Amino acid sequence: MVFNPTGAAYLECPYVAFQQQREREPIVWSEHNRKWFVFRHHDCVQLLQHPALSNQTYSRKIERLPALARWVFRGIERSMLASMLFQDAPVHERLRGSVARYIGAIATKELKTTIEEQVQSLLEAMPRQGVVDVTAALSVPLPINVIGMLLDVPRRDLKWMRAKSVTISRPFLQARPGVLSFLRADQAIRSLLAYFDRLIADQKTRPLAGLPKELIESQHLSHDELLAMYLLLVIAGHETTANMLSNALLTLLRHPEALQRLRDAPERLPDAVDELLRYETSVIGVGRVAKHDFEYEGIAFKKDQHVTLFLGSANRDEACTKAAGHFDLDRPSARSLAFGYGKHACLGANLVRLELRTALAGFFQRYRHIALHRPPRWQSSAVHRGPRQLLLRVS
Repeated sequence: MVFNPTGAAYLECPYVAFQQQREREPIVWSEHNRKWFVFRHHDCVQLLQHPALSNQTYSRKIERLPALARWVFRGIERSMLASMLFQDAPVHERLRGSVARYIGAIATKELKTTIEEQVQSLLEAMPRQGVVDVTAALSVPLPINVIGMLLDVPRRDLKWMRAKSVTISRPFLQARPGVLSFLRADQAIRSLLAYFDRLIADQKTRPLAGLPKELIESQHLSHDELLAMYLLLVIAGHETTANMLSNALLTLLRHPEALQRLRDAPERLPDAVDELLRYETSVIGVGRVAKHDFEYEGIAFKKDQHVTLFLGSANRDEACTKAAGHFDLDRPSARSLAFGYGKHACLGANLVRLELRTALAGFFQRYRHIALHRPPRWQSSAVHRGPRQLLLRVS
């Protein structure tokens, strides 16, 4: 059977196909997709830090788009290439260093109370009983509100910014995006870049604090890099966290005994969040590109070949984690790749954990009875996993 990361069965549940690949062909070249697929935990860890693999995948992504989409995205290439998301050392270290200290430690402490208030506000806007789309009502707005607070975005602009972020992400999450989807994404990127240009200019006229102060007063960022950093924090910090929260809620609903244990002992929630992230992470695949020909485990990788490392498969690898296919609240700390690995690991991991703990605790405190209203509708993405809609019946 040929591995197909765009088929209906895969999108519904990729873990069966992941297990088959780990057992049968853990590293495989896909002629149809023109890229390598990697499935085992050990191989993902090794290749995530392999010096022959580059994170500069943006140009490669552009080359694979339809002709009109390539033409469209060339217009914003300068801003996208300025993002640390598509950089290697030493540029990546310089860009990451401008935000790592604040987001990695300071923001988590400073935003704890604010996140609790945000969660409470969103929950109070939801019905006390009935059917609610938790993705739309809680999972999506919470992280964009938090990012808005981090960047000092006026509250009135958050809904608009959230809509632009969703539009930008859409073609990269769809299995077969159309040209119109790319055109809309291009317009949204241009709108956000222009917005952040005005926002930064306004922020420079006022006393600075928090993350804007760290970024604007940094001596290591060009203006293009500053704009790209604002854009990256919105897009990357929004979509993945929203999916993680919906995935966590769905996982607990599918494991009612675990949910009841957390209700009875909410102090277990921090450890539970790590197991939730391992079991059903939102970024199930990340891309790299070969800088030159190299060999790994007897396999010849050629220059410019694209590689997808399936972190979702690595997290379910029995060779690394005992009974990895089972959700276990009592599991000792596992070597999860939910936030990646190495120099490119997610720098907002602690902030994401805080958002998840706070949102889950608030949700289960507000609702005593929770059930799936209908099966979730999953995003049509090979590498991002999360329900487009999660309808729950609550009371």
